Formats: sequence, C-alpha cells, structure tokens
Amino acid sequence: MKIPTEIKNWLLIAFQQEIDDTSEYFYFDKKKNEFFSIHIIDHYLFDKKTKIIKGVSVYFTNNEISIIRDRFKKIKQKNTSIILLPRLGIVEDTSFLLKEIEEFIVQYKIEINSTTLFEVYQKEPIIHDSKSKNKKQWWRFWDFSFFKKFKIK
Repeated sequence: MKIPTEIKNWLLIAFQQEIDDTSEYFYFDKKKNEFFSIHIIDHYLFDKKTKIIKGVSVYFTNNEISIIRDRFKKIKQKNTSIILLPRLGIVEDTSFLLKEIEEFIVQYKIEINSTTLFEVYQKEPIIHDSKSKNKKQWWRFWDFSFFKKFKIK
C-alpha cells in the first residue's frame, strides 16, 4: 500500500506513542477523512460547557477552535466517526509497524490518498475576550522562540 509520505510519517509517530502516555492522543475523523491529535493542553482551552475560557491566550484561529470544540464533543459522546489510533509503544521493526498501520487503514476503510492532517499554523497568540483582566499565556511554553537564545540547532 502506498501511503503519502507526510501521512505515513505522522502515523509512524502516532502508532509509536507509549501506551500510558497521556500527553497527546491521535485520532481519525471518518467524516472529514482527516487525522488529528489532541494535546493535553488543548483540554484547558474550554470550560465544562466547551466554551473557550475567557482571557486565554491560544495559538488557534476561531475556525480551528470551532473544529477542536466539535471534536471534543464527539470524543466525549463516543461518536463512532472519531477513531482513536492504537498505541504500540516504540517498535524497532519498521515493517511490522507499517503492517499494523496498513491493517488499520484497511479495517476502517480509510481513503488514504485523499486523507488530510489537521495542523495548526498560527504563530502569534490570539487572546480571546480582550476585555478580560486575565491575560495569562497558559501555553507560553509552546513559544519556541524562547529556545533561540540558546542557539539550539
């Protein structure tokens, strides 16, 4: 099976997540034919009613927030259109890993050549509800410009 390189690389990372790692979960959205991940920090964007927390500084556009909110709701409701990808841990045997990925693609009838990845490209934080006095940048550690001063290559 020929899997587009970008999708294959993403799936290799997703499938090799440690079984007990809760920092990020990887999914497939059958309706949108799109792979995506939810990072632990994404949970702190919303209150219990899945409304964006006022004053939060995020790296998502309003459209991206809407998509994430919709997916959170579907995951919470155990909607069958959202599929959690399996976690195998670190696998030394790449051929075994690719076989597992291909079996997953076949099992869920994924049209792999038309599949997309949900990725965020926003670089500057967007502060929601600018009237709020709470302007904490909860996600500050995502700002990789911090590392530039260390000249890490």
